[in-house]
Amino acid sequence: MRWSANIFVKKLLLVLSTLLLSFSVEKGSTKEKLAQSYFYSGLINFKQGNYIGAVNDFTKTYSYDKKGYYGELAYLYLGMSYAYISYYTGNKDGVFSAIGYLNMYPYYYKLPTYTSLQKEFIGECYLLLGLYDRAKDVFMDLY
Repeated sequence: MRWSANIFVKKLLLVLSTLLLSFSVEKGSTKEKLAQSYFYSGLINFKQGNYIGAVNDFTKTYSYDKKGYYGELAYLYLGMSYAYISYYTGNKDGVFSAIGYLNMYPYYYKLPTYTSLQKEFIGECYLLLGLYDRAKDVFMDLY
């Protein structure tokens, strides 16, 4: 009798453990799916020139997936979105701040994956500011 009770308890623990693991895995993938959907929504806004909408979407992406693929890309696109917002509102200091933000990328991500994109965005910021020599230097290092 005691032996069958132990087997029942072990089976029950196994079922509960499996159930709990399935919920924890599902939660992580849900966050990644949310990050993915917000990232692509932000990318559409960015390409259409809706930089404020892009900032909102990229901020949500970053909050859901800071260390993942979408969070890392969102970090860079956030910086470039802020640069465009600053440029179109006539705030050159904001563009310089965006360059500083983009330059912090390797410090937030110790093994950055998208350094080429980072440099491309920094070069584009210099073009927005009319600093063509600096932009040329950045692009020459890039290619």
